[in-house]
Amino acid sequence: MKIVYCSIIIFSVMAALCACNLGPEFSRAELQRKMSQEKKTWQDTSDTGKSSAPVRTDWWKQFQDPLLDQLIHEALSNNIDLKIRLARLQESGLSLKENKAGSLPRISSSANASFFRREYVQEAPDILQNQSQVEEKKEESVTSDSEYYNTGLSVSWEMDLWGKKKKNYLATKASYEESKAQYRAECLRVISEIAGTYFDIRKKDREKHILQQLHEENMERISIYENQHREGLVPEWKVLRQKNEADDMQRELKDLEQSRRRQENKMAILLGKPPGEFAIPDTKDTNPPERIQVPPGLPSDLLAARPDIIAAEYRVEKAYHRIGEAQANRLPSISLSGQGGFASGSLSTLLRQWTLGFTPDINFPVFDGGASNTG
Repeated sequence: MKIVYCSIIIFSVMAALCACNLGPEFSRAELQRKMSQEKKTWQDTSDTGKSSAPVRTDWWKQFQDPLLDQLIHEALSNNIDLKIRLARLQESGLSLKENKAGSLPRISSSANASFFRREYVQEAPDILQNQSQVEEKKEESVTSDSEYYNTGLSVSWEMDLWGKKKKNYLATKASYEESKAQYRAECLRVISEIAGTYFDIRKKDREKHILQQLHEENMERISIYENQHREGLVPEWKVLRQKNEADDMQRELKDLEQSRRRQENKMAILLGKPPGEFAIPDTKDTNPPERIQVPPGLPSDLLAARPDIIAAEYRVEKAYHRIGEAQANRLPSISLSGQGGFASGSLSTLLRQWTLGFTPDINFPVFDGGASNTG
């Protein structure tokens, strides 16, 4: 009983210390305050006004182009890089659930039955009246059967002294939020590249249409010059110069077609399709896209909404928590484990014989080769 009382006293003292956390605490407000003091030269005191309207997250829909909306929707569903980022986000979410479950007590149950049969040879006792008349001893085979049954529960829990598990959970949560921000950043990148490639294709279609009109006019001019040359009205060099201009336009048209094809292949990769098997119809006859009106005086808070900046902030937060976790690894840890159940050599008497055990475990790190050295 003295051992039990001493254990209770030790655990009470250790539990009072559980509220102590090691390592620096991450505070976004404090970090922003330090940054604002160091970057005062970035501030602009001029009155730029306030934003007239919030920035839309689906900004591409303001172009009112159904084909662009369809391409972006397809890219968000089939882009390979987005699928990879989504898988990493799901992996990070599962790690967060696993980490949260690790801070709770573990309870497991077990039940087993064992059967043994032993067979051995035993020498028979001498029951002979005249031993001198017997030259050989008698032997007999003996079989022994035994059985054993047990069932019970076991509980184990490591006390979160110094906030080590809490720091580990917060670091894992920051990593999960970082993965979410990286996924949003990848979505923004894919949408921007889809929109840029699409408008580049529309631009090339427009240029191709203009060049084709100029080429047709040039061919008509060549025909006129040839007729005039046959009548002796213009010299031959004028006809040759016009043909040379027509050849230059023909080469420009081929270059435009090749450049457009490369943009289509880029678009196919963004859509998760094999290059060479995807084509965008000619857009020269479509209406020009609507222009997006950028509101004046965009607030500086818009910069903090960038996904890459948000991901960098969560990386800083994760580093703060990892420092505290590493410092807590250098301090003692206490684990509690208990077992209880029933055991018997007969199934009929299983519930009559029970066992109960409680085991505290204190671990003092002595030498780890510098693994927990935080500087």
